[in-house]
Amino acid sequence: QNGAFRADLVQLYTNLAPIAAGLDQNSLAGAPADRSAVLGAATAKAKSLSPAQLAVMKQALSAYPSWRSLPTTLAKLVARLPKGRFSTAGVKITPDDCPTARAAGFTQTDVEAAADASLAADAILEAIPQDTLDEVVRAVAVGLWAIPQGIQRAFEHLYNIANACDAADQQALITTNLDAKVSSRASVTDVNTRASQVSVDNLTTIVQNAITNITSSFTSIENAITALKTDVDTSFVTVNTALTTLKTDVDNSFTALNTAIANVQTGVNTANTRLVTLTANVAANNDLNIRLHIEEDLANPGNHPIALFELPAAQGGYLEVARSIVADIIAKMTTNGEGAGNGASFLASGDQSRAAGQFKAAYASYGKAYQAAAK
Repeated sequence: QNGAFRADLVQLYTNLAPIAAGLDQNSLAGAPADRSAVLGAATAKAKSLSPAQLAVMKQALSAYPSWRSLPTTLAKLVARLPKGRFSTAGVKITPDDCPTARAAGFTQTDVEAAADASLAADAILEAIPQDTLDEVVRAVAVGLWAIPQGIQRAFEHLYNIANACDAADQQALITTNLDAKVSSRASVTDVNTRASQVSVDNLTTIVQNAITNITSSFTSIENAITALKTDVDTSFVTVNTALTTLKTDVDNSFTALNTAIANVQTGVNTANTRLVTLTANVAANNDLNIRLHIEEDLANPGNHPIALFELPAAQGGYLEVARSIVADIIAKMTTNGEGAGNGASFLASGDQSRAAGQFKAAYASYGKAYQAAAK
């Protein structure tokens, strides 16, 4: 099972490699980066993750069940980006590059699609505990996380520039129309021409009519500006309401996700506790089983000594363990007033033989010490 998951994980990073390379060369994704190197390092680490680390990574990816389809989703988004490349002076795309931004034709829906992919990568990264034991797993996840971040940045960059350019053009249009109307109504040439065609008695009337017309034009312009301001204010209220609703939905999603992660962590902690207890019990039972076999052989070593019990620990044997068991039995018998006979003497003799490298003789003496104490 670990092998299949590791293969899927490595395949995911392999499919992301051309996307990372494209983003590294695309100026819209931010300042010059090396996502390919980060992804390559993450791929190498993924190939050597331990079973425990693979379990952590698998749990993190479960925060986004469709993680295997991420390369397809991201490739579609990257394909829509203009092919902007870095120049020697820095970034090719500038904040006032209106034609490039408008040609991309990104909508709010497109930006949200890029943000959804970035949010999925955030959820995967956040699902990995920030502790020393999971540093390698976190480094693997960062290689995945960096790619949707760059894509989101590019989409938001072009979308915001296009909106800013549209707003600037609209303001320029209003200003141009206002200047043209004022110039047309207040033209000195027009007033002089009319004055030459009428008598001095009618000049005052003509001037008053011109002033009235200019005033009326200003009133029309003011009314148009007021209506435009109302429309803009209404649009901003609608956008703010939508953003507030979206933030609430995102906050609720994060709360639910954090609750789910906490529940999973509780289950993992419980399983770890039970595993530690089980390991301790198995170790204790194993020690008791070995002791019972040694005591059984010590009770009558002359007939069937076990060679492994006659060898020291340096050679993979249990001679020192047998000696400690005999010493323990002598001490307990003496403490309880049962007496140990010549047990202490045989024990000392066995220690001398063991020090001289006479391991069989030492084990035989330990057997006599055990029998003397057990009688």
